[in-house]
Amino acid sequence: MSRGQIVQLVLMLAGGLVLMNDIHAGDIFSCTFDKNGWKSEDWIYVRRPDLKQDLDEGWIQGEDYIENNNPTHTSMVYGKKLKADLTISSTMSFRDKFAPSIVIVAHVDRNEKDQREYQEHFELVLYNNGVNVWLHRNKNGKSHWTKTAFWEFRLEKDTKYLMTVAVKEKMLTISVEDRKFGYTEENLPNEFFVGITGQEGINRFYNFKVHE
Repeated sequence: MSRGQIVQLVLMLAGGLVLMNDIHAGDIFSCTFDKNGWKSEDWIYVRRPDLKQDLDEGWIQGEDYIENNNPTHTSMVYGKKLKADLTISSTMSFRDKFAPSIVIVAHVDRNEKDQREYQEHFELVLYNNGVNVWLHRNKNGKSHWTKTAFWEFRLEKDTKYLMTVAVKEKMLTISVEDRKFGYTEENLPNEFFVGITGQEGINRFYNFKVHE
């Protein structure tokens, strides 16, 4: 190969790298939930301490989605702790009325069975009558939850919806397709895990993305 051909090859490869960087510019993590689009080892499976069930580490794999194995609660977070400012998004659906969620988690601990367990965390819940935002806390071994925000509008079962959550300092902005609302949330942690929860019915998730 001549020197000119080598230079041309280097320039072509460099151009390809620039193109790939442009495609993924700003992405922190991104996956689809088809069979080959995600890896279980990228995630931490976590249970809620106020529920009696043990940790559920399973999703049912569909053609282009995952579905919660347990209709009560199946949850996982991306394995790296993050900081604002960032945006989280997931395309999701529900079989009946409730309640696929994006979660923002301050701490993940271990219980006496060595199972990962949520402590203080937010659930941003999609359901047939809109969106609820719940703050879950544990105090002296007891769980408490507060609805910190809500927006009522009609959503249909077995329909894909893109839910987006932007976290900027102490501001949460939540979008469902072309609907958007936001509020100031002083309890937002400075560092947190993010993920998804299927609960209160059968939910499907098609993708998950975190970007700056």
